[in-house]
Amino acid sequence: MIKKDLLGSVVELEFTLDHHRIEDWAVMRDAHDETIYRSGEFTAQLTVTHRAPRVDLLSVHLEKGGKGFDVNQLHVTVRSPLRDLHRIWVPHMLLEGTLDRVTLGGGPGILTCANRAVAFVAGLNRYGRNRVSVGLLDQTIETEVRGGGITDSGRNRIVEFLRPFPGLSLYRTVYEETIYLNCEEGSWFEAMADFAKYEEEATGARPAPRHPDADQPLYCTWYAHGPHVTQEKIEAEIDMVRDLGFKNYIIDEGWFGREPEPWTYRGDYTPDPNRFPDFHGMIEKLHRAGLNVILWVSPFQIGKASSRYEAMKPYLSWWNQFGEVPYFMATMWPWVMGEFQGEVLAERLELCPRTGITETYVPELVERLMRDYEMDGLKIDFLDQIMVMPCRADHPHRYENLGEPVMKTVRAMIEAIRGVKSDAIVEFRPPYANLVLRPFATLYRAQDCPWDVDMNRRLCAWMKAFTPQPGPLVVADYLTFPPEETPINIAKSLAAVILYSVPSVAEDFRKLSPGRMELLRQWLAFYSAHRQELVTGRWRPLEFDPHYSTVVIEGEQETFIGFFKETPGQVALTAAAPERIYLINATGSPSVRTRLSGIAGHYDATVCDPFLREIGPGCVTATEHGVEIDEKVPEGGMLCLSRKKGR
Repeated sequence: MIKKDLLGSVVELEFTLDHHRIEDWAVMRDAHDETIYRSGEFTAQLTVTHRAPRVDLLSVHLEKGGKGFDVNQLHVTVRSPLRDLHRIWVPHMLLEGTLDRVTLGGGPGILTCANRAVAFVAGLNRYGRNRVSVGLLDQTIETEVRGGGITDSGRNRIVEFLRPFPGLSLYRTVYEETIYLNCEEGSWFEAMADFAKYEEEATGARPAPRHPDADQPLYCTWYAHGPHVTQEKIEAEIDMVRDLGFKNYIIDEGWFGREPEPWTYRGDYTPDPNRFPDFHGMIEKLHRAGLNVILWVSPFQIGKASSRYEAMKPYLSWWNQFGEVPYFMATMWPWVMGEFQGEVLAERLELCPRTGITETYVPELVERLMRDYEMDGLKIDFLDQIMVMPCRADHPHRYENLGEPVMKTVRAMIEAIRGVKSDAIVEFRPPYANLVLRPFATLYRAQDCPWDVDMNRRLCAWMKAFTPQPGPLVVADYLTFPPEETPINIAKSLAAVILYSVPSVAEDFRKLSPGRMELLRQWLAFYSAHRQELVTGRWRPLEFDPHYSTVVIEGEQETFIGFFKETPGQVALTAAAPERIYLINATGSPSVRTRLSGIAGHYDATVCDPFLREIGPGCVTATEHGVEIDEKVPEGGMLCLSRKKGR
């Protein structure tokens, strides 16, 4: 084992190389920030780089005298003192909504790979402030992340990264890895953002070209029509979608295959003539209405009813459906408990990337869809369903690991899409809306949570931590409303999707009341009128409760503040003299009482109701400490401040 002291923590490195665990490392050189170890033919060089006063990088360079060798496992353990540590935060846990329930008493464990989650863990205090965050630079290799629910005899919190999985290995002539350690005062958001910035700098990754309409409101057919969408339903709503201000239109799953279960035809991707008698004509109508059309596809999946099934069956993954210890609890079915004897292998309906077949099949598929149907983009679904655990099929594997072929396939897929349309809109969703795939997608959408506005905001906030401009835009999960929902709560939900993301909706507009349609119209109009500032302004959370309930966007001329739990006593702004300030009251109180510090000047105030109609003047007071606000603002409404001329 190799140990290194960093920022008050201890980093331990254990290697299993060429199927032998190496324990007898001898120090050959020990300088201030560089140490060289040797064991037999292996040399390990550790270098410390000081990224910031409380941020260190520990780089590992492993060689075997120029010879090739197998890395059977790298086990990284970080031991940090239990000092003001109360919560462990792992990005993937947000998909289960468990941030507010993750404590030091039970450490989360996840599996990460190129198509799944982020190899990053944050240790926080009870206020959501960062105490020690750890991440690995290489995000592509299959890795088990143990979040740190256990402590050792020295009362240290433990975070572990183990890669690759048992039974797999990495063949290398040189193996390199960098461990990121952040102990700066700040929030998990700031720690995650810095890690993302470092990863981008280190890898040289560049964001995807962005369609000029990528930040425009988006409509999706899914929650409105589900898998039973038809040409008739789509054509009946084109004018309403356009008139509400949408520019992007997703035709979701259900456009292909046959009833009653069109999803079993995944792989064919040809329209059902009974439900879409003139698919090309329908696309032309959408385009004439000024809408960009985006088509749903799950490129790695092959349904049993598909005409491609027999030909592709030899390349499908097989897995032990009861899991493989220790990965069972962390993979597919976390609600199943118990132990199972022997193996129960089952076919999965996803192509195994390790066969190499996906590197040609997937690009050819997406290129055909883009060309044949004159698409403006594709919604790429279910990359996270590609099995992270080792495939158990008896077909030959060209690759030892999953990460490399997944990256090759995704890169080839995006090149094929851009070969047809260079600025195509490409949507990914969690957990493959992650760090390593940022150069490929233009939209990162929140996970399925149409009625849970807190989850929608939480996921969008998490993704904003590692998607700064000009990276992929964050888009909310397609908003839809329960039939009995109140206008006030609908207004709060609409406020959330315009402040945290590109707004997206999936309603059957033919069934909405005039009041609901008007709410949509007004909030989408507000977004469109302020889109430039909302999208390009500096977005940051001001509170670090599990739902990031207070946020601010500071643009060149305008500042937007959203309150979604309660109004804090002070909001610290950095834009010293915004021309306009919008305070949105999405709390449960009919009042906004706060001080805007960091700004100066005199402002006129106007109060708006949930429909954004002006209902009267407001009153704010300029003081030497900022702007004091104590105003009645309806729930779901807004207080608009305009700088007085010449003041």
